[in-house]
Amino acid sequence: MKLLLVFALAASASAKTYTVLCFGDSWGDVGPTWRVIKDAFKKNGVAVTVKSAAVGGTTACGWAKNADAMVTAAKQQFPDLTDGPDFVWYTAGGNDMIDDSEFGRCTKTAPNIQAAEKCTDAATNKAMACTDKLFDNYWKAFPKSQVMQCNYDVPCENPSCRSMDAGYLGAYCGGNITCLNTMAIHWVSDYIGALQKKYPQPQYTSVHIEGVGQSVEGDVKAGVGKVDVDRSGVCDRMLACVHPLYGSAYATAIGNAFWDLFFSKYTTKDDTMVV
Repeated sequence: MKLLLVFALAASASAKTYTVLCFGDSWGDVGPTWRVIKDAFKKNGVAVTVKSAAVGGTTACGWAKNADAMVTAAKQQFPDLTDGPDFVWYTAGGNDMIDDSEFGRCTKTAPNIQAAEKCTDAATNKAMACTDKLFDNYWKAFPKSQVMQCNYDVPCENPSCRSMDAGYLGAYCGGNITCLNTMAIHWVSDYIGALQKKYPQPQYTSVHIEGVGQSVEGDVKAGVGKVDVDRSGVCDRMLACVHPLYGSAYATAIGNAFWDLFFSKYTTKDDTMVV
């Protein structure tokens, strides 16, 4: 009995507390927020420390004006970690699309959706070049740290959100939800899909959450990574049209998707990391 107690105490003492840095824009600090990651770890019985350097309204290219911005954030938030945090949730790029006036003009005059998607490609490439700069410098400093990224879910389509939808999906679709969802899916492939082709797992992992909101609302045609293209995304319990409210079933489902698709693959309840 004493021997079992010793083993139990030893296991408890050696259990690893994982570290996660949230870096980027308003998905990190407005909604669903970095807290969904903390909640997902807690739900699954794995110790974690999550810290955020996310700032609403920021862009990938704004951050990349200092190519070491991610490095600096990691050092500030986790000063005692020589190898940096175990994981980073990187969330930046949507505001780059919104701020790109050429993207808006291009999609507004596009004669068809294929042309509009080419406008998306050009705008995304600008944001992605900035993300690449941040990533490359980050991994020079912390080569063992793993980065995870998702895009927005498919958009809420109601009159009050159309200007926001057009901001990051372009002006081609107007209020056509099937068109907007198609543009959203293309953007996901264009951005995190392209980054996944460039960077190997587990160094970088693109996490596909598109469709999760529809699924939470009971759409049987949708699921995590699977969109019902003919139906609007979630509009209820949202902040500024694109931010799932922390504490809502939607935000919680995003955290659970992060766990299922990424964190669960590289963590254990003891001090052994699965790679």
